[in-house]
Amino acid sequence: MTKRPGEGADPDAPAARLTIRQTEDGIGIHNSARRRIGLVVFGVLWLAGWAAGEYFALNEMMRSGSPLPIVLFLGFWLTIWTFAGLLVLSIVAWQLFGAETLFLVERGGVAIERSIGRFTMRRSYGYDRISDVGVSDDADTSAARGLFSRGAVRFTGDGRTRTFGIDLERREAERVVGLIQAFIDRHRGDDNANSAAHPAA
Repeated sequence: MTKRPGEGADPDAPAARLTIRQTEDGIGIHNSARRRIGLVVFGVLWLAGWAAGEYFALNEMMRSGSPLPIVLFLGFWLTIWTFAGLLVLSIVAWQLFGAETLFLVERGGVAIERSIGRFTMRRSYGYDRISDVGVSDDADTSAARGLFSRGAVRFTGDGRTRTFGIDLERREAERVVGLIQAFIDRHRGDDNANSAAHPAA
């Protein structure tokens, strides 16, 4: 009998960078951020300069007697500079503390959680609302987008493309795809069996 992709896979088998665990509720696939020391050092040094620029601009704006055109220009510059600093800060924080987890929840569905420390974003999808599971051809090849990077695993959930697996190698992404597809196929098979056993009146 031919097995579907991922069927019969041992969730606890060693993985190069992933942590995959079988729990009472299903399977959890944990992917920590790949820490790039060079990127972190550059980001920290840039943020030091960013903080100095913030202090200078705020000091000039608050100083009495500053001409109005200068205050307006500094206000505009400070808005862009602050946004850029927050973006770089999020990248550094992702490198140091970031992680994402994909849950295959029995009697539930698929959930993706991305977190930086205690800050967490989570989305859940019923297995009947997922399709087109596969390896993404346009996953980010760098960590320059941090928390907002596209992952190597993609699927359609609730009509939109979703991703998981930032910075995963292709073989790791293929393993995750197999686990997701096997999970979905099994639940849809159970639904079909239940429908056959209990036909509508």
